[in-house]
Amino acid sequence: MSKATKFLLALTGITFPAGFLFVTGVINVGALPGLHVVFPLGTIFFGMTLITFALEKEVASFDAEQRAREHSLTEESRRQPECSRDSNSSEKSQTDDWQQHAKISSS
Repeated sequence: MSKATKFLLALTGITFPAGFLFVTGVINVGALPGLHVVFPLGTIFFGMTLITFALEKEVASFDAEQRAREHSLTEESRRQPECSRDSNSSEKSQTDDWQQHAKISSS
């Protein structure tokens, strides 16, 4: 578990039982009705804990895929000869030649 998941789990462990005690009336908070918000906060933290726990593995696998992809791209660029790296510039000049030829023939 990551630190964020542990932190959310700790918040859930504190707010959910405290809110449950406030809502059921075991602890009387008649003068402070705002403390009844603690119970829904506990459920929200619990939901966030479940979401982060479920997505931890997905995020880790996505990061690994991106690192592998980046590594393969850098290895591929090292293996290409210098002339194939400049192919984009030759393609541009070829399209420029075609455009000039089209202008001449349309005139």
